[in-house]
Amino acid sequence: MSQSLSKILVHTVWHIRYDSPEILKEDRIELYQYLDNLFKKIGCPPLQINGVGNHVHVLFTLSKNITLAKVMESVKSVSSKWLKTKSKHYIGFAWQRGYGAFSVSESVCPKTRRYIARQEEHHQQLTPKDEYIQLLIKNNVPFNEQYLFDTP
Repeated sequence: MSQSLSKILVHTVWHIRYDSPEILKEDRIELYQYLDNLFKKIGCPPLQINGVGNHVHVLFTLSKNITLAKVMESVKSVSSKWLKTKSKHYIGFAWQRGYGAFSVSESVCPKTRRYIARQEEHHQQLTPKDEYIQLLIKNNVPFNEQYLFDTP
């Protein structure tokens, strides 16, 4: 082939570190806008961003020119540094080291977007930990629950 073409949709989720201050509700929209710009700058346009106080979900198109690991390393590092400049509340802010990433087919993209958009609704009935475990199980990702979250 003379040209490399791809469309890889990825649903990612990552959590704050166990000792980190939560993301305040009044700062979330600005954080999501900031994340939107970060993803676009690295060539991975986001389709949906949302979360709650202790984690974020992003559905984006993975560029063929960057690895998923580099995307997540960059986005988490830069956004963490940015949040620390927002207010004293975020001085000790940090994301956990890991993240979850799941491939999304074009046919379920609208459903995934709705799922991400309704995070507050989901977490009235489901803890973030239980949600993450459900995502892992649904996507057949092997895991050891002992190592899912950073702990003291």
